[in-house]
Amino acid sequence: MPSPAAPPLSIQGYHAHVYFSADTIAQARALCAAAAGRFALAMGRVHERPVGPHPDWSCQLAFGAALFGEIVPWLNAERAGLTVFVHPLTGDELADHRDHAIWLGRSRPLDLSAFLPPRPPSPPDARPLHITLRPVTRDNFEAITDLELLPHQEDYLASNSYSIAQASFNPHLQTRAVYADETLVGFMLYATPGETGVPGDYSIWRFMVDAQHQGGGIGRRALERLIAEILAQGGVRQIGISYVPDNTAARRFYASFGFVERGIDDSGEMVAVRACGGEAGG
Repeated sequence: MPSPAAPPLSIQGYHAHVYFSADTIAQARALCAAAAGRFALAMGRVHERPVGPHPDWSCQLAFGAALFGEIVPWLNAERAGLTVFVHPLTGDELADHRDHAIWLGRSRPLDLSAFLPPRPPSPPDARPLHITLRPVTRDNFEAITDLELLPHQEDYLASNSYSIAQASFNPHLQTRAVYADETLVGFMLYATPGETGVPGDYSIWRFMVDAQHQGGGIGRRALERLIAEILAQGGVRQIGISYVPDNTAARRFYASFGFVERGIDDSGEMVAVRACGGEAGG
């Protein structure tokens, strides 16, 4: 008997990633700018290094599913030798990039490791790690600057040393070291309402977990602690965060905490907000 037909995909939109090199960056910029001027789409940051799963330098064009029939043929006609990787947005990043994508031009190998299932949880009898947020001090400063991201994450965040220096000149920025029991495992930076001048508005500027400690739930518990710390200050209207639109792992992670995407800002980053309505922590 024939196999039953697969259900149709539920496609919310598409991403087209224009690939380029140092020799073709001007051509790629012109193509992306022309697309943004011609169609109702969002042009992301022009990355002059590989980011996310992409093996080459790239720029993302995000558009609605209804525009696929206009934009993709136009890109194919105008790319002039550039490779363009197009994939749908169905909520399954692995399948979107691996099974449902199309290539305009020569295909390239992708790094899909970020979309693979997380490591299995610790055995039930294992003692859970105690996660705490502590001040950045003279004693832990150098260790914090030595924390590392995975290679495909390095373009997503400023370095910890830059973040600490930035906070030293701005009294509205608060730094936190993340500890699992007594082991330093991460770093956080957030802004209090004085940064924007809007009462009750907080924003998370940086959040990282060291590469060798990722995948065990530390990041989730650390963000829970940070949100609780912010809410404990009372009168919190909203908490904002921003990330590179290509960072699909970040999109899933923050959405699970109630952060809702509001759009791409002037720097090309996606802005997401968790509404708190004047909550106070308890």
